[in-house]
Amino acid sequence: MDNGDDSQFGTGLVYEDCLPLGWREVKKDVLTAEILNACQSNERVLRGFSVLDEHRTEGQEDEHVHHGAHESFRLEFKINLLLDMVARLLAEHISIPVAVPVRMSGSGIGWRSPNVPPVGSTVSVDLYLNRLYPTPITFYGEVKSVVPDGEDFQVEMGYRDMSDSLRSWIEKLIFRHHRRQIAHSRQQGRA
Repeated sequence: MDNGDDSQFGTGLVYEDCLPLGWREVKKDVLTAEILNACQSNERVLRGFSVLDEHRTEGQEDEHVHHGAHESFRLEFKINLLLDMVARLLAEHISIPVAVPVRMSGSGIGWRSPNVPPVGSTVSVDLYLNRLYPTPITFYGEVKSVVPDGEDFQVEMGYRDMSDSLRSWIEKLIFRHHRRQIAHSRQQGRA
């Protein structure tokens, strides 16, 4: 996570991780309805991540505050175990792309890849954010830059026709990821 200062990622927080990502080139005149459907699906997926994330955070806080925390922790563990089992079953039946370094902001996404679309092309990107919920979020956009990086390339894409609501969900996801990284680094500092 970092405060990106290049133009594609703006000046806010940036989500950085190594995640499964697949892309495909699409026609420049991709239907707005197709993009709208992807935005609505993305919002549902991000809401689901938010619920899973809130449940985990609340469970951890409750564990330290309430006497009934042990039971809450056990129930959360069972739910997580069930989600993990379902995710493993799904993973056997769907083809999840290879994980690559990814940078994501409210204005665009970048990734590293040996195969790249041409600058100016319109692409659809499927990004898998959570192994317990193997459903991608799908972005449409225009490739802004392709820069050689060793044997691979760094690709940057600006989002196309993204709703304000979806942009808000992405920014919340980025903020939660940033907050978890800070908490993790504090725990590492105490160890």
